[in-house]
Amino acid sequence: MNEYEIYAAGLGLLFSSPEPLHSLVEGKNYSGSSDPGNALSKLYDDQRMFLLATGSPELDYVISFYETNKSSYPHEAMIEEIQAGIEIVGGSLVIRDGYDLLDWEPAVDYAVEIPIEDGYYRLTIGWSHSGKNSTMNLHILAQKSDSKIEGRDMYELIYEIDQ
Repeated sequence: MNEYEIYAAGLGLLFSSPEPLHSLVEGKNYSGSSDPGNALSKLYDDQRMFLLATGSPELDYVISFYETNKSSYPHEAMIEEIQAGIEIVGGSLVIRDGYDLLDWEPAVDYAVEIPIEDGYYRLTIGWSHSGKNSTMNLHILAQKSDSKIEGRDMYELIYEIDQ
């Protein structure tokens, strides 16, 4: 397991690999750009990127990344989990602020890049409480897969303040 941190002003995170990020036009506002046939919609449909909505702006995220080894991923500690598929091209899983799509920049210094072999992955993403009200712990289990799962442009793991 490796751990990463990112702050996001937006209501969630963008997941991708490096290659598709460079195909988007610098300075373009991609909000509401999920119309069939446009570049962003094609990337979602091809499972090359997706958004994870967390429902809360201005969060710090602590991301624990588990590759292939199911036994170390803490399923029992998760408040909620989703399954997502993603095609990795370029040797890493990139996680960025979801608001980046409002004024696109191909490269930003705050992006998290998690080294991973190219290929198709089934991601199990869960969240747990951190003990801090502005921090969301995300746990990602990446398992290489020969078969694709049904994909979407956006998934939800809605953050709730620790009770």
